[in-house]
Amino acid sequence: MIVFAGSLVGMLLDVFTGGGVGWLFGVVFIATSAYAAFQVRRSDRAAALIAPPLVFAVLVMTDKFVGTAGDLVAKAVGALNGLLDYGPMLWIGSGLTFVIIGFMVWRERRRLATSGHVAAPAAAQTADAPPPS
Repeated sequence: MIVFAGSLVGMLLDVFTGGGVGWLFGVVFIATSAYAAFQVRRSDRAAALIAPPLVFAVLVMTDKFVGTAGDLVAKAVGALNGLLDYGPMLWIGSGLTFVIIGFMVWRERRRLATSGHVAAPAAAQTADAPPPS
């Protein structure tokens, strides 16, 4: 939700001050995506990876669909072209989110492995083999 709200504010500021999607939207989108990745709970990590691209697509396509003159086909083409035109913003925001979440998962697994709380694989625990010490 924070990614959507922050990006919407950035887009509205950009549209009303610059006439279209620009650098302000990109900076706010990247910053809110990173912030959400840092604040997400462990159970919601998958949603944190999925949300930024969806928010980006909805906001950019809505802006281009509303801001393009013409019939439905021209509006749809303008909306889809908007995704290509502003792709680097999407790649940076989503990539940064992936790196942050990946680091958090790695750090958690490393912490569990060094503390000895990692269970042995199920294949290693057979009825014939003695339990691991």
